[in-house]
Amino acid sequence: MKLNKYILFAIWIGMYILCAVLGFLPPQEGGNKWLLVIIALLFFLPPALLLWKLWKDRDEKLLKLMQRIALIAVIATVTALVVNLLSVALIIVMPEEQALIFGDVLYDILILVSTPMVCGQYWGIGLVGWVALLWSCVFARQALKKGK
Repeated sequence: MKLNKYILFAIWIGMYILCAVLGFLPPQEGGNKWLLVIIALLFFLPPALLLWKLWKDRDEKLLKLMQRIALIAVIATVTALVVNLLSVALIIVMPEEQALIFGDVLYDILILVSTPMVCGQYWGIGLVGWVALLWSCVFARQALKKGK
C-alpha cells in the first residue's frame, strides 16, 4: 500500500490521540514504561515519513504547515512547562486545595500540548522530537528554495 500525504497526516493525528490518552495514565514501571517510550518515539515516524514525501514531491505549502505545527508545539510545550513549574508558587497565594486543582489543570494542558513528551515519561524525547522536526522542516524548505 502506497501511503499518500493525507494518510500520513491521518496516522499522525491518530498517534497524537493515542499518545494523549496514554499521557493521562499514572507513571508506569517495567515493560509498560518502555512500551510508552516506544510509542512516544513512534509518534514522530509519520511526520518524518511525511516530511520526506513532501520534500520529494516539492510541496512547500504543506512543508510550511508542518513547520508551523512543529513551531507551535515547541513554543507551547516550553511555555506550558514553565507555567507548570511556576505553578508550585500558587500555594503561597491560594488555598492549598485550589492551588492543587489549578496545578492539575495546568498539567492536563501540558499533556495535551506536548503529547509524546508526557506519554514517553522521559520528557526529553518529546521536546527533542519536536525540535528535530522543526529544524528538519526548516532545512527541507531551504533546500527546496535553493533547488528552484
